[in-house]
Amino acid sequence: MMTDGIKYKNKEESVKNYDIAELVSMGMGLG
Repeated sequence: MMTDGIKYKNKEESVKNYDIAELVSMGMGLG
């Protein structure tokens, strides 16, 4: 679907933000 393409584009543009969020989640024991 087109929405999948949009989500993929946003993820590529914000890959650093996703990485930081993942590290924070693991640090808090939520990951």
